[in-house]
Amino acid sequence: VEATSPGAVFQKWRAETGSVVNLRDPIAEIVDSSNQLKVLLAPKYGYLEKRQEALRPGFPIADCMKDRTIAVIGAFPPVVPGPFQTGVEAPQGAIFDGWFVQNGQQVSKGDALAQVIVPSRRLAAAGGGTPKILSGQLSNITAPEGGSMNNMQPLKRGMNIEDALVGEKLYIATVDGSLPFMQIFAVLVCVCLWICFCGLLKVMKKHKPFQDHLLYNPSDSSDIDEPLMDNDGPIRDQEHRPKKREGVRLDFADRASDQVHGEYERVESEYIRSYFAHYRPLGIKSLPAKAPIVVEGFFVNSYAKEKLRVRQHSVLVAIDETNVRDMSCEDTEELLKQRLNPLPVYPLRIRFMDPNAKKDTDKFQTRLYSRRPIGIQFTSDAPIRVSGVDAGSPAGTHEEGPVEVGWYIVGIGDEEVSMNTNFKEVMEYVKEGVHLIDYDQEHAPKRHLC
Repeated sequence: VEATSPGAVFQKWRAETGSVVNLRDPIAEIVDSSNQLKVLLAPKYGYLEKRQEALRPGFPIADCMKDRTIAVIGAFPPVVPGPFQTGVEAPQGAIFDGWFVQNGQQVSKGDALAQVIVPSRRLAAAGGGTPKILSGQLSNITAPEGGSMNNMQPLKRGMNIEDALVGEKLYIATVDGSLPFMQIFAVLVCVCLWICFCGLLKVMKKHKPFQDHLLYNPSDSSDIDEPLMDNDGPIRDQEHRPKKREGVRLDFADRASDQVHGEYERVESEYIRSYFAHYRPLGIKSLPAKAPIVVEGFFVNSYAKEKLRVRQHSVLVAIDETNVRDMSCEDTEELLKQRLNPLPVYPLRIRFMDPNAKKDTDKFQTRLYSRRPIGIQFTSDAPIRVSGVDAGSPAGTHEEGPVEVGWYIVGIGDEEVSMNTNFKEVMEYVKEGVHLIDYDQEHAPKRHLC
């Protein structure tokens, strides 16, 4: 694993010595001469045998090492046949030539699986090096049993199999055999007994009383009384209603199955879940011009998802006890806007990483913003790096400290984007989150990207 970028500065390791890594697994992080964060990937599958343990965050690699190799990936992990598997063994000293089959392919006993070269004459190398093969004989490795191919080692043509693998036996794959008849019968008996036991337990289980009205108040969940209900359905009597809560009351309905004890017919009942909103907007995605409003999804940094815990696919049926089931989509949205407008804005949460922080506790910084434009300019690649901050903007005058040029955005609301290299996708997250907060026309700078 080589750090070929000019001016590379080591940041941290992403894989431990002795661990098994796959092709293109992350090994280490560096920052190049343009202050771009880069991840060094594994060039092959195998054990991570060695790494430059003396490297520390901030060390310039060119100044600390004679070459650019910071880690070495060695032989493949051994193939260990499991139950009902048979190992496919290669002969000692063989040179791999190619596979005839693929992973998952069905084979019969005696089918040719791979071709190898078995050396017949070797020329000893001077100084005890690797002997040179003068002549050899092509040989096929055949299937020891019938079944499906599995655990095929990623051998390349010309590889010495003994050098590429570790273990007492040179297993290059396994054949998954079929279960014997008696074992299949035993498995079927166990499955039948388990089904009978589950059925008996379900019949004997006492039916739980059905509650169809639940209350959610994120600002004060400790004093919510246990909801009362009538035996015949929803709460109807005023004296039995829960006490009035602060905030805008939003009633959502979703469907739930009410299985009555001893019956085989499933009856669909409706849950009415009441939430009390203290911020705006909700951040709910719904189909345009369709009533009633159905929660099809959530925007990034959604208040309804993160704090209220509104369920996806539920239906908005009431706003402050006003029934909106039969309202048009426009009237429902207007009423919702009217009731939510006096509430404060749910702030957008952005998480930054400072690559130059001296302490680990200062490396990650979280900022909350309630108005836009935030005043941040970005680079046009991912991970997104701050390239400019507008003076007097929320980003430049935040009470916890201004955002600095060179910081990376690693989180937007509930979305983690530190490892996301798709710039377009990350920018969509940013736009979604920023769109939900208020626009400040008076203090908007002439040029901004966020």
